[in-house]
Amino acid sequence: MPTKRKTGDLPSDACPFSRPFRPDFDECPGYLAAEYTAVDMTYRQLAPVATCLHLLVGQDPRRPGRHYGACALGDEAARQAWARRAGSRT
Repeated sequence: MPTKRKTGDLPSDACPFSRPFRPDFDECPGYLAAEYTAVDMTYRQLAPVATCLHLLVGQDPRRPGRHYGACALGDEAARQAWARRAGSRT
């Protein structure tokens, strides 16, 4: 089942995939699995979440205060180029 979602009018580096990522996720050529474990306010660990090493928080320059899931590699073409250089799938 595809996990792409609409990115609407977000910048071109917006991650178009639903999160958290499934354990068998392989739809993005730039995806590098990473595990994120958050803590609550008393520093107790919460359940780990599957994420991507390249996922970061982007700030929409056209809308102050709006944030989105951005790919550190860039847009789709940049992710494919990275995968070719890395010898990954395209």
